[in-house]
Amino acid sequence: MLASLWPLLLFFALSVGVMVVLVRRSGQQRQQAEDSMRSAASAQGWSFDSQDSGPMAVMRWQGTTEGTRWSLEYRRSRSTRRTRHAHTHRAVWWADTFRGPASPVLFIGVQAGQENPFMKLEGNEGMLATMAQKAAGFALDKALDVHFGEEAGRQVDARLLKPVQAAGLTGFMVMAVDVQQAMWMLGEGGPKWPDALASEAPGQGNDRPWVLVLPRRVLLARSTPIHTEDDVRSMVREGLSLVATLT
Repeated sequence: MLASLWPLLLFFALSVGVMVVLVRRSGQQRQQAEDSMRSAASAQGWSFDSQDSGPMAVMRWQGTTEGTRWSLEYRRSRSTRRTRHAHTHRAVWWADTFRGPASPVLFIGVQAGQENPFMKLEGNEGMLATMAQKAAGFALDKALDVHFGEEAGRQVDARLLKPVQAAGLTGFMVMAVDVQQAMWMLGEGGPKWPDALASEAPGQGNDRPWVLVLPRRVLLARSTPIHTEDDVRSMVREGLSLVATLT
């Protein structure tokens, strides 16, 4: 009977061995990638660190470019035995500023042609409309935490955000606590939106960034992976363009 089990035992042993090799190789590749990121950051005069936070692998950069002190955080879900889902990617860049609006303004990246506000509920009446508005506000509140982090999310009451009509930005919905202030900030014809954010490659409309402008901070969030140093530099350039354009 034991002899009949040998093929099964051998298969099990080989499977375990292959898994161990793959895990080690993955760990080595990740370490090499992080070492490369650290070296590139150091060459730019930036700081870099990484850590695991629960199911997420986190990388952080900090630096000063063109006189602006900024931070970048990238979170990537890690596959485990219990979680075999697709990886999720969250990158958020931010910089402090003293020239922001008095109340939050939110830019939500969408596919071109879908810029009409999704929370056009203020004209409705009745209990169902009230419930729908609360549900939409709750969902947006959670989305803000996911994209920008809980610290930034706490500074925005999503229930107070209103759609900014005729914002003039292709591929972006605009919402603000003070609509008139947002329109003034955008200016006639809309701001000179950075080409890197306004351009849309085919099929990538859903990858447009979210931008949150607070009184003393500008945040740029993307749901795309950061693979190389060029990805980091690209996001830094986009963030600096926002600071120059929106404040």
